[in-house]
Amino acid sequence: MHDDPARTAELARSLDDRMNVYPWRHPQGPVPVRPVLLDRWRARGITWAAMEVVRLAAAECARRASSPAELCALLGIPVSPMLTDRDSWNRWALDQARPDVVLTGGVPKVLECNISGAIGGIEQTARLDSCFWNWPGVRGLTHRHRLWGGHTIAARRQLLLDIARSRGTDRPQVAIAGWSEANFSETMIDAASHGAPCIFVTQEELTEDDGLRNAHGLRIDVLLQKFVTADSYAKGEPMAALEAAVARDSTFIAAPEISTVYSDKKVLAWLTERAADLPPAQRRVIEDHVPWTSELTDRKVSRHGTEHDLLTLVENDQHAFVLKPTGGHSGHGVLIGRETEQAAWLAAVHNAVRDGHHVVQEFCEPDRFPTTVCDLASGEMDVLDVPHLISPMLVRGEGTGFLARFLPDPARSMITVRLGAQNTVFIHD
Repeated sequence: MHDDPARTAELARSLDDRMNVYPWRHPQGPVPVRPVLLDRWRARGITWAAMEVVRLAAAECARRASSPAELCALLGIPVSPMLTDRDSWNRWALDQARPDVVLTGGVPKVLECNISGAIGGIEQTARLDSCFWNWPGVRGLTHRHRLWGGHTIAARRQLLLDIARSRGTDRPQVAIAGWSEANFSETMIDAASHGAPCIFVTQEELTEDDGLRNAHGLRIDVLLQKFVTADSYAKGEPMAALEAAVARDSTFIAAPEISTVYSDKKVLAWLTERAADLPPAQRRVIEDHVPWTSELTDRKVSRHGTEHDLLTLVENDQHAFVLKPTGGHSGHGVLIGRETEQAAWLAAVHNAVRDGHHVVQEFCEPDRFPTTVCDLASGEMDVLDVPHLISPMLVRGEGTGFLARFLPDPARSMITVRLGAQNTVFIHD
């Protein structure tokens, strides 16, 4: 597939040019010049585990709280003005998700649920796919090994159309708010070619008058929200028009805010606590596919059938744990015990107990996958055997593609785009 170094370097430059409308790799990191390959049985196993954990997380939230506001109170998070208890909105809450999954000894482990319209990877994998599919070496490999990739943009477009139709609009005006217009070009072209004209909007231009409207007064039926609401509030970005759309049930915002509440990492701690009381099949899903997770407080806990003082356990066995904020994303504030100096770990644990918004989760050693990369500066190619996150992109409870992320440094385990790079996944028989 990459016998010619000059051609490989050409592919790497093409990929980087196409991908650079959005942060997709560390600036000094190599460019992946071959998709991650998964056989269809392993791909199905990852997708099934992710879907089941998302479903169980939402069910656990419903067991504990009778309303979105009550759920926020239990989780210790403020009630967002974007939150609604309207069933016609919240019925779509689980229809966009990208759980973060590592394989550990071949077993999928769901580290986070990431239920939201703002999930990253959909546009990025579509661009990677288009570059790879059009490359002669990949086309030859496809014919020999029957490869296929994702269809997440099409699946999400159909979701938006179905939402609009459920609200009485057969040909909706769709809008996207997020990183940049260039990042969503494929999404807008796809939507427009399937009966849903689509525009890019900024939060600053939006007003609400019987629906959200752009700077030119065009009314929007469905807004695909590709930013995290909490981040916008923290930055002081304008949210009044969006809040009015929610309050007045005018323009539907995909996904509804309850989605991000379900994604709170404390919910995985609830699943860990609940597992023993669930039917056998559900208990096995949690025991097999959710790393042991606990809200970090000064208390006794049961771990694998043995009672422990939680703080003593976490302090004495830091190599077994990861410390995570219950909210947030992109690895911010996460500490991996085995990669942290003891003094720093102990200080972080004590600060987290005082903060009251952290969980500890058992560390899962990520399996490694061979990754063919090219160094843009030198043009040299290498095959790395490195840790990966393989995250299924779920739309309406179905797997529609995978986002892979990897670290060039095999000694580190914090797999984020800030430190590594994104890739796409091709499935084979």
